[in-house]
Amino acid sequence: MRRQPASVYHITSTNNLSCLGEGLRPDPNRGEERWRELEYRIDAECPDYLRSQGVTRANSVFAYPNVEIPHDIYRTRTSKLAQTGLKLATIELRVDPTTAYVLDAVHIDMGSMDEDDSWYYWSSAITLEQFLAEFSVGTNWSSRRSERLVHSNLHAPDNYRLPEVVIPHGVAPERMMLESISEYDVSTGRW
Repeated sequence: MRRQPASVYHITSTNNLSCLGEGLRPDPNRGEERWRELEYRIDAECPDYLRSQGVTRANSVFAYPNVEIPHDIYRTRTSKLAQTGLKLATIELRVDPTTAYVLDAVHIDMGSMDEDDSWYYWSSAITLEQFLAEFSVGTNWSSRRSERLVHSNLHAPDNYRLPEVVIPHGVAPERMMLESISEYDVSTGRW
């Protein structure tokens, strides 16, 4: 039986919208050198069962399990006063929920990872299908936490403070659609 695709939401800058025609592919060289070093340290702790399925940070595309998280990022990373000429865009991705994984990226988001944090990140991995069946998703930046709704034998945390969808190998263009563009220009950070 073939599974129905699930919608997840990728955030990027408007200067990267060519991906709509090309698809999203993993970019192991993304970000600054400090960020790449952090991702390589995290990948060094990736369990073999995930690595054998192509799940590593360097080999994946990232998204959020609900559209509200990118919209809340718009509110925190854009400003009416900014004049950078760069906006944020949210792209809906239709992915196989049995091959995409959800992990808790709260420590990655804070930019401070040690070995215990890498272990926690990888130990929180469950399929998107499992996540959608058992968890609710917060709807704003301050309460983006996902709480467990169903208590089963699934080995997973009781909540995800920042649920991140990890999609190995990328997403084909026919499975992508522009969802929205921020009203204001980016004011903080690089996209």
